[in-house]
Amino acid sequence: MPPIRMTSEAVAAPNVTKAVPFFSVRDITACLSFYVDGLGFTIKHQWSPEGRIRWCWLELGARR
Repeated sequence: MPPIRMTSEAVAAPNVTKAVPFFSVRDITACLSFYVDGLGFTIKHQWSPEGRIRWCWLELGARR
């Protein structure tokens, strides 16, 4: 199979509608402060066993 080559051509419409990356961070409190307080993200979903956030879903801007 030949290799796929990237081009700089504009794409008429995006073909990806969602991506959910998982980032491992050392200090989730500092990370959330940066994204929520600094950049304006909102926490839409979270998992907080024992009252401490271990995982969350952040969003920025209006959803389609």
